[in-house]
Amino acid sequence: MNPLSTLVPSRFLLACDGESRISGFGQLREQGDLWELASLFVEKSSRGQGVGSALVQRLLTRHESSAAAGKPVYLLTLQDKSSFYRRHGFAVAPPPGPLQFEAALGKVIAKLATGQELICMRYPA
Repeated sequence: MNPLSTLVPSRFLLACDGESRISGFGQLREQGDLWELASLFVEKSSRGQGVGSALVQRLLTRHESSAAAGKPVYLLTLQDKSSFYRRHGFAVAPPPGPLQFEAALGKVIAKLATGQELICMRYPA
């Protein structure tokens, strides 16, 4: 989860299992003239079951049917997660102005914490 993100419940989408336990969540947040797919998380026991894909697709559908339709959606992710987002129509892109500080700071933290590169991706590609 992005600690720089302001938590606004109405921006979140929750995924629940058959017993009403939260198995994942994600949000779209406005960043000026663009939107950011942020805070995507799937519980470890629910990974590989399509929960993350369903969350991304529903968030993008929500975006495309809103007044923000047509505005790009960006995200910041670790390099090894990029294939997941490519399957949903995202492509690697330079971070736009509103995400540049977060991307720069995130690159340092990601490298120190995981040894991986942080990348920015854009939808539509």
